[in-house]
Amino acid sequence: MLGASLHAPASARGAAFVGEHAADLNGRPSAFFSVSLAVASESPAERKAAARLAREFAASGGWHPDETVCLAGSLAYTQYGFFTRFIMKRIARRQGAPTDTSRDYEFTNWDEVARLADNVGRRIAAERAREVA
Repeated sequence: MLGASLHAPASARGAAFVGEHAADLNGRPSAFFSVSLAVASESPAERKAAARLAREFAASGGWHPDETVCLAGSLAYTQYGFFTRFIMKRIARRQGAPTDTSRDYEFTNWDEVARLADNVGRRIAAERAREVA
């Protein structure tokens, strides 16, 4: 299971990792999860764009995960530096998201995280059973 927050330059480092390890990733059960606040957007177009970016991220390195999931993550104002907090607040305001920078906001769908983990666990168990047989 591999996850990435799809923001440059972290995306570039992640894409390089995927490209370097695509053969290994494709050779076993795998899943990709992306983290982007766009997933929590009320706009279907933004949610669709986040899903497209996640698919393109994996495919750009030649990786074809068994499953790709998009998660919203959190808006961690209290952990950001001044500049990042300023930018994130502006983005949040445009999206109608919370802008009180004195606290953090959690948007992660933890049921979706658990479902993904269960699916990956089942795929690994099935792969091991085939190897033993």
